[in-house]
Amino acid sequence: MANILAIEDDPIILENILEILRLGGHSPVGAYNGADGLELLETFMPDIILCDIQMPIMDGYTCLLNVRSQPHTNLIPFIFLTAFADRDAVRRGMTKGADDYLTKPITPRDLLEAVTAQLNRAADHKRATDTALEQLRQNMTLALPHELRTPLTGIITGSDILLMDFDDNTFDRNRIHHMLKIINNAGHRLQSLIENYLFYAQLELMGQTEEGRSRLQHGTGIADPSLILFDSVQQAAEAANRANDIVWCDRLDLWVDISDGNLARIVHEIIDNALKFSKPGTPIELALQTTPHYYIIHITDHGYGMSEENIRKVGAFMQFDRKTREQQGAGLGLVIAQRLTALHGGQLQIESQLGVGTKVSIQLPLIPEPA
Repeated sequence: MANILAIEDDPIILENILEILRLGGHSPVGAYNGADGLELLETFMPDIILCDIQMPIMDGYTCLLNVRSQPHTNLIPFIFLTAFADRDAVRRGMTKGADDYLTKPITPRDLLEAVTAQLNRAADHKRATDTALEQLRQNMTLALPHELRTPLTGIITGSDILLMDFDDNTFDRNRIHHMLKIINNAGHRLQSLIENYLFYAQLELMGQTEEGRSRLQHGTGIADPSLILFDSVQQAAEAANRANDIVWCDRLDLWVDISDGNLARIVHEIIDNALKFSKPGTPIELALQTTPHYYIIHITDHGYGMSEENIRKVGAFMQFDRKTREQQGAGLGLVIAQRLTALHGGQLQIESQLGVGTKVSIQLPLIPEPA
């Protein structure tokens, strides 16, 4: 049984719809226009909304836009009810986020089949989401303890040695300096891990709603993505003492539909992985490309590479090849970059071959340059 909101300005048609739904085992509530329907949503949370297009006070389009704009209602399946001659209107509605439409006169069979189809679709989506979240939860549960314990071990061990030296009154400046460097590096690494985990959790939460995605995308385009790219790569390479390994490309100045902070984060995660998983002295190459609609950044290393299986696991956050390499954060950085790119309407592609290297392509939508 499903809770269903039916919005229709014709009293006879509305009553027929409600009766068919009741006989089908559902629990329907009716409204005569979009405004009344939205008011009902304050106290009644339906599993499906059926809505006429042409209505007084508030039409179906406006009602749909209001439903899709609210975090607590934006995922509710929305079915338009329309006269047979309203095909163009239906197409317009579908582009605004409607899930299906029914033409009048509506037969009981068509109505109940449409409702069942949307309920099954919603159930399938929930199962898929739950499965993905459970896989992510399990993988993070396995990876997180090791990720956090490794830098903590450095901090605790280093401080224990310093305390023992203090208790024994044996001070060696070189030894103290060495231990302090271990503690400091481990602390920075732990801070980076925590920030990445928190940032990824925030990304997932924001990506669940239209309001969250809008907040994330706030800031429109940037004037010089090449500059952001070069600054991010230069900083990461210098921190790894590998500035000479970067093979620079020519700048390509266009506007892309992403904030400078989010672009810098994407590039940082990709270049950080390239530096971690390739040997010093091997080149890391940058290349820029455009298509009529996209700005594409290619970052290629000649390092360990990834298997096809590991590439498929990127979306689930896996720690790759832990037994053969002890580099940390091999999975989460790629996931963050991939998720950020997707939430801005782009695509991140990975091409890799074990023992040969990895090429990551970041494809972002172009926007017209302001006058």
